[in-house]
Amino acid sequence: VELSIGSMRYQLFRGIILEQIELHQRESHELWLKSPLTEIHIGWLAWLLQRQVAFRAESSVEHPCRSELSLRGRYHLRDSELSLQIRSNDMPLQSIAPPLSRYVPSALRSGGVQMNLRLHRRADEPLELSGTLDGTQLVWATPTAQARGDVTVRGQAVAPAAPDGRWIIETELSLRNGAIKNLPTIQTLTEMEGRAKLTDEQLEIQELSGTALGSRWTLAGTVAPLRSPQFEGLLTSRMDVGAAEEARAARAARFKIGRQDLDAPGVAAAGVRRRIGEEARVRVDLVARAEAALRPVARS
Repeated sequence: VELSIGSMRYQLFRGIILEQIELHQRESHELWLKSPLTEIHIGWLAWLLQRQVAFRAESSVEHPCRSELSLRGRYHLRDSELSLQIRSNDMPLQSIAPPLSRYVPSALRSGGVQMNLRLHRRADEPLELSGTLDGTQLVWATPTAQARGDVTVRGQAVAPAAPDGRWIIETELSLRNGAIKNLPTIQTLTEMEGRAKLTDEQLEIQELSGTALGSRWTLAGTVAPLRSPQFEGLLTSRMDVGAAEEARAARAARFKIGRQDLDAPGVAAAGVRRRIGEEARVRVDLVARAEAALRPVARS
């Protein structure tokens, strides 16, 4: 890399002041970092007495994203041990530029992210990361649907000890104020909230709930393994069929359990329960069906 600093000076109460910092990749000349102002404070007393360097820094960053960064850390000279904490204010996703933008999914269109990251590294030991990412008013858009909400990610990760090793990840995710538009059949899913756990092996959905067709729906399940994902879950809801018909403007539901079509008149409730008990793992499909065909099932 190539580092350029416009000016550098020292002031007693402000520490080391660096202005117009730019960091480029040497071969491609790609800009990796641009900061108009950075202040670094060093704890000289700790360095003299304890053989460790304590430091903190405040930096205004323009590239690869607009943010105000705060860094605090310690480096033990005797043990070659580094502890570092990095905090940022709200970073608009629209301001993220290369090379950082390469790691942001293209479907993630707007919103803001706030970071609180802790890094710890001992000599001859893997790097350890932990912290929190808070995403607010995030918008995820695809050609078929659009989702928005607030997401918090808390967790830790340990780097592989060998070059061909794998990261060890343990993360908790929470969703608030979520909504999805333009979904097939149900159109919209609102008031979404939920909790999940993510590891390097699987995603466990502890609870994900939302409102659709005038009813509350709750999903729990597991996606594993992540390299060849398979989903096993349970979807529950208590739905008023008549209200669902009104909410969907003549788009109601036809329920099919296994090979049993429940839209036929006169299907007994006892038979329905027996079929569900026999085929507990079958799928429930929602497709268009007129209200008149659903009334016999609702009365049963």
